[in-house]
Amino acid sequence: MYFLYESTHFRYHSAEPLVKPFILLRKHHFYHHFHNPKVNHGVTTRFWDRVFGTFECIEKVKVPKSMSMDWLVEENKIKDKYSKHFHLNSR
Repeated sequence: MYFLYESTHFRYHSAEPLVKPFILLRKHHFYHHFHNPKVNHGVTTRFWDRVFGTFECIEKVKVPKSMSMDWLVEENKIKDKYSKHFHLNSR
């Protein structure tokens, strides 16, 4: 199970989402990485964050330009299909 979790986590950072619902899971988890490491730990589900009180609902995640993923950015801006969920931060 841990291998499955780590494989999924790696894919979130390195490859484009296969289906639309995975965008929401990435937004949830990327908030954990780029804003507040004490919340939104879930990679495969948001369920346990709700159970343990670590869920935080967010509109957009500000992704630092220096840490942006290739699948998310095109010509130094967030791809249109992801612009509802992510914002490129210049830092």
